[in-house]
Amino acid sequence: MHAADDVKIVGPVKGNELVIGDHFDALNFNRKNGAPNPLLMVDHFRMRAPTFGPHPHAGFSAITYVFEDSTSAHQNRDSIGNFGPIRPGALHWMVAGSGAVHDEWPALEGAETHGMQIFVELPQELKSVSPYAIDLDAEDIPTLVQDGLRVRVVAGKLGKLSSPIALPQEFLLLDCFFDSGATFDLSSQLHASTWFYVLAGEPRIFLHDQEARISAGQALAIQTPRDGTPLAITSDTVSHFVLMSGAPVGVAS
Repeated sequence: MHAADDVKIVGPVKGNELVIGDHFDALNFNRKNGAPNPLLMVDHFRMRAPTFGPHPHAGFSAITYVFEDSTSAHQNRDSIGNFGPIRPGALHWMVAGSGAVHDEWPALEGAETHGMQIFVELPQELKSVSPYAIDLDAEDIPTLVQDGLRVRVVAGKLGKLSSPIALPQEFLLLDCFFDSGATFDLSSQLHASTWFYVLAGEPRIFLHDQEARISAGQALAIQTPRDGTPLAITSDTVSHFVLMSGAPVGVAS
């Protein structure tokens, strides 16, 4: 799919399946299957028992967003002193910087955490900063509710709503729920690099004179040379999708 000559669109594409035993399954997206700069990787995961053990990160942000329908909080422990649950609907953003080790697992035995692990590239000048973490509780996330839609502004700004957290770079993260027939215009509110992922339903995206329909388990990436893409979303079905938008890192303006 292609729109204007200065717009690059990748997808819709299906995520790579990752299954570990009977306690972890995910759909993975990375640079090879369409995750656009500044995204390095996104896992839409379901975890029912400890899986990966302590492991290091450096040079980027490692973000965990736990969906509201999780039956367990996600327990987090890291080398910079954090030990606490990421509860359903909450966000934990670790700026790994010069390096940190963390581990995450379901807080309740026999229950499931449902979420996204997101790796975002840091600007070059921040790659070696001392690691730190940013937490946002579910009740502190501003939410837009209107005309058959509900949009949680987890990070960044949407119209008059702003997430209360200060991030190392501009980044928009929206968790969106549309009733059948709902429509929302996002024109002039997105950064130059935008990524959509659908959990349920089949939302339609309108960009310039082009239209794309995305199904559950699929993602679509849009890259433009500037902020302010004219874009609208509608859905003929009940839909749940996540939108992320940021400025590409290491790209001359």
